[in-house]
Amino acid sequence: MVTVFISYAHSDEKLKDQLVMHLAALRREGIVGVWHDRMLKPGEHLDHAIEAALAASDLIILVISPAFIASDYCSEREMVRAFERAARGEAKVVALILRPCRWQNVPLMNGSKLGDFLAVPKDGKPIITWSVLDEAFDDAVTSIRSLILDSNQEASDPSIKTIPATVVVQNTPTSNGGNPVRGVRSSFRLPRRFTDLDKDTFVDDAFEVMALTFKENLLNLEQENDQVRTRFQRVDALCFTSSVYVEGNMAGGAKVFRGGISRQDNNSVYLSYDLSSARNGHNEWLSVETDSSEIYFKAGGMPRFSGRQREDQKMDAEQAAKYLWSTLIEQIESRIG
Repeated sequence: MVTVFISYAHSDEKLKDQLVMHLAALRREGIVGVWHDRMLKPGEHLDHAIEAALAASDLIILVISPAFIASDYCSEREMVRAFERAARGEAKVVALILRPCRWQNVPLMNGSKLGDFLAVPKDGKPIITWSVLDEAFDDAVTSIRSLILDSNQEASDPSIKTIPATVVVQNTPTSNGGNPVRGVRSSFRLPRRFTDLDKDTFVDDAFEVMALTFKENLLNLEQENDQVRTRFQRVDALCFTSSVYVEGNMAGGAKVFRGGISRQDNNSVYLSYDLSSARNGHNEWLSVETDSSEIYFKAGGMPRFSGRQREDQKMDAEQAAKYLWSTLIEQIESRIG
């Protein structure tokens, strides 16, 4: 799995969030894990944590905009460090052109310029100038995927290797009258052993998907219902809250947070109808489980039914986000129904 570091200006955060959503397709393929500074945890030293994440990354995406170029931190620290690692062959750098600006001639080390490196989307056309933003992000992510796979043919899942059951032997006499043995590929696969880092990365990425899903669904509720108003609050890297009001009165809300219930469990995700700051109780929770081939979430509370489908099956990040959102909607419907 390739670790992707996203460097961006905070004024571009909403569009950065859309990039993260489009990269989720690559994450589901097992190609990438994504890191950005909103994933910092309480108590972490800002500069040290960012430097460590940048040093551990395999691919660095620079989200280029006037604000990025104007930012000393982005341009003179993160971008410089990115190209230093690229020069040593330790990482690759992609410039994602977000907004129109004079990015091509931004100077780098050894007389090179930003325009000398790969820029996406196609022809370096700024994302916001596309008529459909999703098409722009999809074009950019498609190029990023190709770059990763071209660099490492096993990037889609480097820990799982298909083992040939028979080696191809050409021009070698055999017991069948001298015909060569044809190679046959087996479906046998080596079991994968997931590390703590794999699990942490899975939950880091998934929690961001959950936050974005809740945020977008709240906006959709407002657009579809004139009497509904909503609030989304990102408390910190490990917690967010969502509230729904009907005609100005609270109809329901939920706090979603990661870990904190017990010292042994830092990766489970909890949902509580209690919107206070306390993180010592929950109404639903998702545990992180593994088998021989994947990491997934599993509902830890009472199994619920969605139509004829029990919600106690394996869930990826998007399915887990949808499940938790449905838990909030059930609470609201029970109150106003």
